[in-house]
Amino acid sequence: MKILFLFLIFFILVRMLNALEIGIAPSEINFLANSNQVICHEIILNSDRELFLIGDILWTENEKNSRKIEKYNNSSEELEIEAKFPRTIKINKKETIEACLKFKNTGKYYGALIYAPEEGYAGIGAWIFADVKNKPENLKNNAKINKKTFSKIFLILSAALLIIFLLILKIKERFPIRLTSISFLSSQ
Repeated sequence: MKILFLFLIFFILVRMLNALEIGIAPSEINFLANSNQVICHEIILNSDRELFLIGDILWTENEKNSRKIEKYNNSSEELEIEAKFPRTIKINKKETIEACLKFKNTGKYYGALIYAPEEGYAGIGAWIFADVKNKPENLKNNAKINKKTFSKIFLILSAALLIIFLLILKIKERFPIRLTSISFLSSQ
């Protein structure tokens, strides 16, 4: 019986010494964006050893800001969200990654970026909150408007300069200006 008890304690101690430590920072990511705008955030993954992690982003539609992971069962594709981040990554102590999202529709989104080791039951995650607004006017349209406005202003200023030039020529004809040269050498 003592041998079984010692073996059990030895087994528990070995398991505790071999426990996996993984982390993610920040624990909450806020995306404030316009529809169809790509916005990115840096995320730091860390571990006490080298391992491979598998990542995914899950979303909830009905639960606003819920912290119950079982409520997050929608994929990015289902909600028309384009997500770009490393799906699998090898980390050794610390890795910095970039997660980028592009939302097709406006609204408030609640999600979770989750990473778990290839082998094992532990996992880490970061809560995602996204507030997506209506897209502002297309910048290309603004550029066209600005080019049209610039063209009109340029045309008006060119016409005004031409008129001023012609007036100066007219005034010069009526009142001829005589230029005389002043020589500094002649005063010696």
